[in-house]
Amino acid sequence: MPPTQAWRILAQSFQVISRLVQFERLPEDFSPEDAIALHEEPISTHERSVLSFLLHVWNRYDFPFELSEVAGWTEQHQRAFSNWADGRTLGRPCRYF
Repeated sequence: MPPTQAWRILAQSFQVISRLVQFERLPEDFSPEDAIALHEEPISTHERSVLSFLLHVWNRYDFPFELSEVAGWTEQHQRAFSNWADGRTLGRPCRYF
């Protein structure tokens, strides 16, 4: 599976990303570049936090992420994070791109 496709699967496991697509803040076939552009716009703190994590997974060198932010996420988003961490989402624990 191409990295962008796998990354999109991870991103779609977060409810806030589905909402951003639904409200046309992200295109349906969004890429990391689309997420970078949105991250630079005015968005909610929660949206920015999840996008920061997803961008960190895409490129951990240019997009730092504080793990402590996960503690403030909704239960659904914490579950999506946990599924990424244990490999349920992408078939490999903590997969980075």
